[in-house]
Amino acid sequence: MYYKRKESFRFTFESPISGKITNQEKLENYPIKIMGISATGLKIQLEKSTFPLPKKNQLIWIEFQLMNHPFRSTGTVVWTKDFVSHIICGIKVTTDKEWEESIITDLKLYAKIKN
Repeated sequence: MYYKRKESFRFTFESPISGKITNQEKLENYPIKIMGISATGLKIQLEKSTFPLPKKNQLIWIEFQLMNHPFRSTGTVVWTKDFVSHIICGIKVTTDKEWEESIITDLKLYAKIKN
């Protein structure tokens, strides 16, 4: 499958980082593992036992920390892949220029420390 990606920076974590999402319809929090990140999107993993299958275009609230810097934003589910025990989702994050610059700076520092 071919995806046109306009992002100039994409990072995949060797060990996923923890975070949480909030279902904006029910205001319930769920733990997530962030597998990959870019300036405007996330690839996350959810356990099926804790979160029902997200719907495309579903709005969610995302929170995580990277390099002791908290990141919070709303997002929209763009795609999902359903597996036996978990769900992988692509999330388009609602950002501004400051958020994008902060995430790129922190990811570069994270990569430098991990290597």
